[in-house]
Amino acid sequence: MHFSTIRVFYCVIFVSSLKLATAQTSYPEGFGAETIFSQFDEPAGILHADSSRMFVWTLKGEVWLIHNGEIHPTPAIDIKEEVGRWGDNGMIGAAIDPNFSSNGYLYLYYIVDGHYLSSFGTQQYDPNFTEGNSATMGRITRYTLNTVDFQFAIPNSRFILLGESAGDGIPNACPSHAIGSLVFGEDGSLLVSSGDGNTWVLNDQNLGFNGVGPLPPFAWDDIALQRGIMTPGENLGAYRAQYLDGLSGKILRIDPATGQGLSNNPFYSADAPNAARSKIWALGFRNPYRFTIKPGSGFGDPMSGFPGVLYVSDVGDWAWEETNVVSQPGQNFGWPMYQGIDKHDVYYNSETFNENAPNNLSVGDSCGDFMLYQHTLVQANQFHNETFPNPCNPEVFIPDSIVTFVHTLPALSFSNLANPVDPLAAVPMWNSDGVPYSASISEIGISNELFGGLSGSGGVFLQGNKIPEAYKGTFIQGDYTGWLREFRFSAADELESVELWNGNIGTPIHISQNPWDGCIYVVNIYPSNIKRICYGANLVPVIVAAPHIAIGYQPLSVSFDASESYDPEGDSLTFFWEFPDGTVSTEAAVEYVFTATDNSPLNFEVNLTVSDTSGGIATKLIPIYLNNSEPTVSITGVQDSTIYPLQNYSTHNLLAVGDDLETSAQTLTYSWKLFLHHNTHFHLIEEFAGNDQMSTLQPTGCPTNETYWYSYVVTISDQQGLTATDTVSLYPDCQGVLLEAQQEMVIGRIFPNPTDGIVNIDLLGDKTENLIARVLDLNGRLINTTLLPPVYGRGRARIDLSALADGVYILELDLDSKLHRSKLVKF
Repeated sequence: MHFSTIRVFYCVIFVSSLKLATAQTSYPEGFGAETIFSQFDEPAGILHADSSRMFVWTLKGEVWLIHNGEIHPTPAIDIKEEVGRWGDNGMIGAAIDPNFSSNGYLYLYYIVDGHYLSSFGTQQYDPNFTEGNSATMGRITRYTLNTVDFQFAIPNSRFILLGESAGDGIPNACPSHAIGSLVFGEDGSLLVSSGDGNTWVLNDQNLGFNGVGPLPPFAWDDIALQRGIMTPGENLGAYRAQYLDGLSGKILRIDPATGQGLSNNPFYSADAPNAARSKIWALGFRNPYRFTIKPGSGFGDPMSGFPGVLYVSDVGDWAWEETNVVSQPGQNFGWPMYQGIDKHDVYYNSETFNENAPNNLSVGDSCGDFMLYQHTLVQANQFHNETFPNPCNPEVFIPDSIVTFVHTLPALSFSNLANPVDPLAAVPMWNSDGVPYSASISEIGISNELFGGLSGSGGVFLQGNKIPEAYKGTFIQGDYTGWLREFRFSAADELESVELWNGNIGTPIHISQNPWDGCIYVVNIYPSNIKRICYGANLVPVIVAAPHIAIGYQPLSVSFDASESYDPEGDSLTFFWEFPDGTVSTEAAVEYVFTATDNSPLNFEVNLTVSDTSGGIATKLIPIYLNNSEPTVSITGVQDSTIYPLQNYSTHNLLAVGDDLETSAQTLTYSWKLFLHHNTHFHLIEEFAGNDQMSTLQPTGCPTNETYWYSYVVTISDQQGLTATDTVSLYPDCQGVLLEAQQEMVIGRIFPNPTDGIVNIDLLGDKTENLIARVLDLNGRLINTTLLPPVYGRGRARIDLSALADGVYILELDLDSKLHRSKLVKF
């Protein structure tokens, strides 16, 4: 999943008889939307517990209770220390037990912080340090909330269902698409979606995306192997989605009590219920970020039942987004050999051995000891007579002892707007030879509207007595570009119609229906808010007030105006303003003068309440910063439009100069973010605290049909909370000679700094030997010398400086007389 859109590099295909999707903001008659929460920082989803309680979970690792519309002041669960929030990673999934009201079970699905995974429980662990941009894994835990008020988790109730140690979690070797959703099946089983955990970068110079050759940028497969996060068999890049002995690129089905596979799973082994293949329900996914269950399609219990038909939003590569229907166990949706209905040419032509398919007809070098995945997964045909000839002898079929698959075609494919293809939205059809092709939804009369997207956000099937009969059973799906659409499927799960509900819903990453109020809840990430779409119920007023913030010196006169506020149903509105001194006003527009006893900076809030005639109430807080002004900041360490090389890694000095009129510049706090922009979205790569930091860029950019660039964003804050930002962009050297990475030693992060003893050094290079670390005082006098062990590939060296006295030092790293120096603080 990709969390935002910055610049758009795409063309639109115009067809005269069709119409393009527009930014429609209305809903079907009788439905209306309102923003109900905007206080959460990076919300990932919402859970509906009962008629009065909901839980919102965040990417950072918090779970917040909402009771009767009020947010509890402290999180019910807070595991930010354990969650790896970097790139697109974080706490992505959560679920509540079907018997939550009696057992209080809440399940969380997240990426584990790399430092927490490697060091928690040891002397090297630092709770204030995090490690991103390296190999780690996904984990599922269960917490038990107290069942009196559900406000907190019972101490020591944490139970790990999956990912107790590095070797049994879901491998993650890139900043994106490693984990997804948790959903309870209608048989009581727990369903889990996982991505391939592979870099999205297909660099024309580094094609190591299937486990062969040099690794592309943003791939940490080598580190995952070193740390035991990934087995050698899983070292397949995107082909992990096809590997039956790995958890990546799958829908898993597990026992919610034990985390083990269930006996009626398609590849279950009674001798190894905890093995990866015992947990697999379906496979061949790139990033099945969100999925839902078709109501009433499941039955029974976990050991003998059926969880239901799954509708899966699989986030695609550069061409197609998919809506897949998992209607039976063991289906294979084709990634990475297939994308949408067709072959993915790059991956399909990258021959990759399937070590679960030994070839009994192999004859030395002329025919391999193993089949290729290209032999054990074939395209579907209309007549269902697919065959699997042995590559060593086409007249002999692959034996039944080898697991083979037929590609399960997506129910719907729609074009990724970064690289639109024709048709924009398609369903599978058969040509005269029985071969599948992408049929435009207009060609077969489903819809005359062209639409594409960036990444499907999943959806819900509308049900319940709060929904009009005409809409019951329809599938409402969203996309990160901001649209919400109604898809009607037949009983056989074939698409029959498409209608646009809204083209500007936000940036949705989770969509659900509350069974108690019947409303659709849409969780948006940027900007962070939660919207509610209801039928027939009174919608609260929409507040449009100016200014949204006031800053200045006393006497500060501010003209507040909320007269543009409106009610979605057209009711008349009343206004109620509350000012810091207790003054109130019932006018739509009012003027107020802020004063203080002295000229010290002060913060106030003005509270505005707007009510409609049906009892709907909306509130807004307007912050006032008196005797203050916004700080200023300018990045000086990196120039805007810097060109970075593609031959090797490059380092950049994150230095900015901030100023504030009211307080000393030394009191300003600095934070930095590094973004990698990819076509029409971006990935948050790394965050830095403080000023004068060093950052290393991987050589990414310039492949065919792809656009990449980096940006650094600095934010400074004064003591009252006013902020300022500055941004610089860096672009790849697409005119230079593009070589495979010749990686001399490059120093990445040196952390923690300050340190109380252990210092970690990230090293980036093919091979690092004869590396010497020296500690000098500020006068250049040598304190000690350490010869570090060799590091192969990208890795990490550690120095124990516990014996040093507290103070400021110079750390000098020497590799064959090439020196790297940095300040180091020991406390």
